[in-house]
Amino acid sequence: MLDTSSFDVQGNMVDLINGWILCPVDGVYEVSANVLVTGAGTPTSSFLGCSIRRNGTPVAQNFSAPTVAGWACATVTDRFRCNAGDRLELWAFSSPDGATLNDTAQNFLSVSLLVAGSGPAGPTGPAGGAGPTGPAGPAGPTGATGPAGPTGPVGVIGTPARAFRSGAQALAGGANQVGLNTLHFGPASYFDLVANHGYIAPANGYYDVSAQVTVILSGAGALLVLQLAIEVNGASVSCGQLVSTTTAAGGQLGDYTSINHHDIVPLAAGDVVTVFLWVESSAVAQLFDGGFIHNYLTVNRVV
Repeated sequence: MLDTSSFDVQGNMVDLINGWILCPVDGVYEVSANVLVTGAGTPTSSFLGCSIRRNGTPVAQNFSAPTVAGWACATVTDRFRCNAGDRLELWAFSSPDGATLNDTAQNFLSVSLLVAGSGPAGPTGPAGGAGPTGPAGPAGPTGATGPAGPTGPVGVIGTPARAFRSGAQALAGGANQVGLNTLHFGPASYFDLVANHGYIAPANGYYDVSAQVTVILSGAGALLVLQLAIEVNGASVSCGQLVSTTTAAGGQLGDYTSINHHDIVPLAAGDVVTVFLWVESSAVAQLFDGGFIHNYLTVNRVV
């Protein structure tokens, strides 16, 4: 059950007594959830489920087999319509029983209103009768045209920005920062691609953050465990699904493996958002040189 609030812009959405998030208005919501457990058994005998429930009924869920013995992770993101007062809950279930939820940064439920409103408008009713036309008033003189005002700065809310890794990048065991080095779109001032290789928050607010990497393995049968993390000023604030893969001889996911992660993150002006990939393997691994569609960070302020 949810027991800690990271942020609540409305001030009345998070209910920690009941462990759910309330929808304040009718509309379309984007909901993301992630769970990580330990003690989940061996990969061949157990599974983990991550479920988003609306008013007690599952509306989106994901099943995942443990990637390594004793560990399992599942994540799900979806968009659906909710009514004011609807309750959104995070549920996790595993087989066999006895699994334990792990680090708090990896067990979360985030909710964002995308479009407010009750739904499509009904049919237009018949037009009422026209009233009598009043007499026309005299036209006033046209005033002089005023001087043009200065051009305003680029807006912050609703201005997405995206950068990616151009070229391959060798990966070592442990934490590897994704070396973003090319702007794809958005204001150039939103990224530092030389020193920090990350996004620089232009103002205080809440930001929609999406990241992805594609990894190549070499060495037949080598096992690799991967996890993607979003960091702010050098500290992890949100971690994604644990993924295990082997090269062709082992055959789980193959030599090429893509993983992605998404969350809503509160930032202050000047905060630096970076992407880190955790690698646990003795295999030779590197980021795939696939251009802007494979290794990227996309950020957009939503509030």
